[in-house]
Amino acid sequence: MDTDPGANPDAPPTPFAMEEYQIAAEDEAEQLDADAEELAAEVRLKIQRSSNYVLTVVLYAVVLFFAGMSTRLENRRLRWVMTISGCLVLLAALGWVATFPVSLAV
Repeated sequence: MDTDPGANPDAPPTPFAMEEYQIAAEDEAEQLDADAEELAAEVRLKIQRSSNYVLTVVLYAVVLFFAGMSTRLENRRLRWVMTISGCLVLLAALGWVATFPVSLAV
């Protein structure tokens, strides 16, 4: 009432708009939101890493498929193509795994 909102156009429209009015829980909520976003970013990174490892398992299964199919083929040239394809996929997967981060924490 000291600001005389009826006559003073620069007066805040409500007491809640004044600088003196501050909710303590609002600061805590903003800090908790910032912490939650930081943790969510960490979780997204770990989900991506786990997806990469699952994909490497699939690539290793493809290598085993090529190796197994190469033993069933009668044509010698096609057998070599399957074996070499499997080796190339294996080398690519191993090279990709070598770029993954290593966690030293137990």
